Amino acid sequence: MEWLAPSIVASLVGTALLFFVFCYLYHQDRKNYLAVWASSWFVYLLRYAVMLFIINGYNNDFLLILNQTASLVSGILLLWGAYLFVKRPFPKVFAYLGAAGFLWIISSILLKFSFLIMSFPTFTFLAVVYIWTGICFIRSDGLKGPEMAFTGWLFIIWGLHKADYPFLRPVEWFAPYGYLIGATLEFAVALGILMVYFRKARVDLFDSEKQRHEMISNISDVIVVIGPTGKMQYVSPNMKKWFGWKPEEVVGTYGLERVHPDDKRKIQEEFIKVIEENLKVRPLKCRYLCKDGQYKPIEIIATDMTQDPSIQGVLMNFRDISDREQSETALKWELRLNTARADISRELMSQKYDIKKVSDIALEYALDLTSSQHGFAASINKNTRNMEAHTLTDMFTGQCRVENKSTIFPIGKDGKYHSLWGVPLNTRKSICTNQPLEHPGSAGVPEGHIPIKNFLGAPVIMGGALVGLIALANSEHGYTEKDMKAIERLSEIYALALHRHLYEMEKNAMERQLQQIQKLEAIGALAGGIAHDFNNLLFPIVGMSELLLEDLDPESPEHDYAKEIFSAGRRGSDLVKQILAFSRQAEQEKSPIRLQDIVGEALKLSRASIPVNVEIQQDIRKDCGWILADPTQMHQIIMNLITNAFHAVEDISGTISVSLKETELCLDDLWSKALAPGKYVVLSVCDNGVGIDPSIMQKIFEPYFTTKKQGKGTGLGMALVHGIVKDHKGDIRLYSEPGKGTTVNVYLPLIIDASETQKNSIPDRPLEGTEHILLVDDEASIIHLERQVLQRIGYKVTAFNKSPQALEAFRAAPQDFDLVMTDMTMPNMTGEQIIKAVLAIRPDIPVILCTGFSEKINQETARILGVKGFLMKPIVKSELAQTIRTVLDEAKAPQSS
Repeated sequence: MEWLAPSIVASLVGTALLFFVFCYLYHQDRKNYLAVWASSWFVYLLRYAVMLFIINGYNNDFLLILNQTASLVSGILLLWGAYLFVKRPFPKVFAYLGAAGFLWIISSILLKFSFLIMSFPTFTFLAVVYIWTGICFIRSDGLKGPEMAFTGWLFIIWGLHKADYPFLRPVEWFAPYGYLIGATLEFAVALGILMVYFRKARVDLFDSEKQRHEMISNISDVIVVIGPTGKMQYVSPNMKKWFGWKPEEVVGTYGLERVHPDDKRKIQEEFIKVIEENLKVRPLKCRYLCKDGQYKPIEIIATDMTQDPSIQGVLMNFRDISDREQSETALKWELRLNTARADISRELMSQKYDIKKVSDIALEYALDLTSSQHGFAASINKNTRNMEAHTLTDMFTGQCRVENKSTIFPIGKDGKYHSLWGVPLNTRKSICTNQPLEHPGSAGVPEGHIPIKNFLGAPVIMGGALVGLIALANSEHGYTEKDMKAIERLSEIYALALHRHLYEMEKNAMERQLQQIQKLEAIGALAGGIAHDFNNLLFPIVGMSELLLEDLDPESPEHDYAKEIFSAGRRGSDLVKQILAFSRQAEQEKSPIRLQDIVGEALKLSRASIPVNVEIQQDIRKDCGWILADPTQMHQIIMNLITNAFHAVEDISGTISVSLKETELCLDDLWSKALAPGKYVVLSVCDNGVGIDPSIMQKIFEPYFTTKKQGKGTGLGMALVHGIVKDHKGDIRLYSEPGKGTTVNVYLPLIIDASETQKNSIPDRPLEGTEHILLVDDEASIIHLERQVLQRIGYKVTAFNKSPQALEAFRAAPQDFDLVMTDMTMPNMTGEQIIKAVLAIRPDIPVILCTGFSEKINQETARILGVKGFLMKPIVKSELAQTIRTVLDEAKAPQSS
């Protein structure tokens, strides 16, 4: 076949041209599908080169495999490029089938299959690939048009031609025509692909132009071209949007015609630099005239493009920067606000915390942010609910003409804060007004106050609780919502400052309280140490004097002397009890009582001892409920408070006011953790005396602290009151102002149910008995006294002043004794040890414990130990006889039943 070689050469040259054309297009456009198509033509080019080798006698298996594989790969690449072109994912099944076809080609050639068996699967697959490529072009969702349909049908025809190749190739007379048809279809498909590509390029160019036009129309900058004559040659459509001018109204006018006169010179100088030095001008700000007559701030960026044939002028961007300037102003303002918050936070972290310094910083920034002339920063006193200014401007000092001005703003009797500053406190919402005279709150501004042109107040709230206020007045520009929001944000960080201030105050109070507790513990240790020995000393004095009173003639002077000794001993006993009560080491008997009667008795007693030039006023509510308290201690409270009030007013013939009423405290009213919400009795003792200096207010309840002259006070009175009130789960609030007086309020909790307690009456004469008592005490004087007292009322007494000897006597004859009475603190063997020992020997023996004082034992622990009676020295004869008789009778009661 002489025609075959020239035909293959011609096809190879044509395919090479197609390869170079697609390579050039890829180099210009850089589209992936162009690269894939170029690769396809290169592979097809390789196939023709292999065919030349085969027809010239180099026929071997490798060349046959390469020839068939090139056809296979070229078809798959054409299909892949088509899918990239229409932007659809390539079906992986064709890659798998291609790999299978490659394996078939190798197997069939190596196994020497016939041409039909070898080529049929391969060319069938190629036919499917070309037909599917044609379908891909025809069914494209994007690009439409005759080019796509034309190319698609060419691929389908080429695919059909590939399908008949295995059958027609052996027909020699048809071979030249078949080869011509195949080559023609190849180049027709290539031309179709080029048509499709150029069609797409035109569409993309049109879309790009359209997009560019829309982009220029919608861009925020106004694009202006100024020609060599200085006139505007082009103005983008958005000139109307930003400045009100239609493009046709400004095109042909001079470019700087609408620039503000004050800005024209610097703009001209910059333009000259742009043209002469071929520079891109730096952003330059100026003001540009709008159609409504207003000037807008703009930023101009100019570039010399006079050498560009498409522009031939200076390209300028007009950018409206009104919003940016507002944003920059807002950003600077926000920076100042954040700086204020940071400075306050820095002070919050300081170890040496000073609320005055923090308040100064907060007020300084608040004044600066709002351009205010005056203001103050204050906190709400948790106890009084009054507002106390920590820092304030001179409108309250040098410029203020208000009489009796103060930095403390009290809450009204109605529970509301008055004047303009009270409005944000009452509503817990910020307010600002530029017409304060028309505001209802302006009615509370006192005469002589600085005129208020405008006002802003922001409450300081922490955890839902009102803790302070930042108030400002007389802003230069008037207050806006923005100013109010700024001060609200400032108040949030100031709330933390007030929270730490409260924490520091509470911490200091707790430290003082701890110091006070430590002092009380020291006093308690001292009181406990002396109580035992002092009571042991008093016991013989009281007991012997009581025996003398029985033995002496009541009409004799000696009887009177003994009576005085007895009274002094009893007073000494009461003094020990008072010391122990103060140190909280004595057991007190609390019972339901009504405080009205005790207050009345104390007032009668006080009236008798206070001069008549001091007036005592009283307001005792009869409807006050019951409290659980020790009557003696309540009497001590009242007498101490009245005595202190008298000492405060005795030099001025003042007034003492005593009141008693009920009140109810809710959770918000509580100022102390010692109190719980509920109903309380409030005992108030007021005077209009000298008052208390604030610097010593915190020391009032310290033991031995006193401001009285020597001989008028020990410094234990208020400490004793404080200890008793705390022991009764109450609290004290103290108010005082130098020169105006002092008020002490004692809060004691009410009880819901109260019943009268029955007290056992003690008969006037001692109760007698004949039982045998084992008496144990290490003090010989006490043994002597107790033996005499008990023998006088009929008892048989065996006494020991050494506890081991007493135990041996009991162990020798336990049934001989009816009762054991022992001291607690003794050498060798304590009372507790003796009690355990005798009860181990004889569990039914009644035991009475008699002690001066012991930290280890009280009435409750004695009962647990098995003690039937408990006595505190010194003991009077009647109390001793009554206790012994009661214990003996109770011990015999089960035997008689």
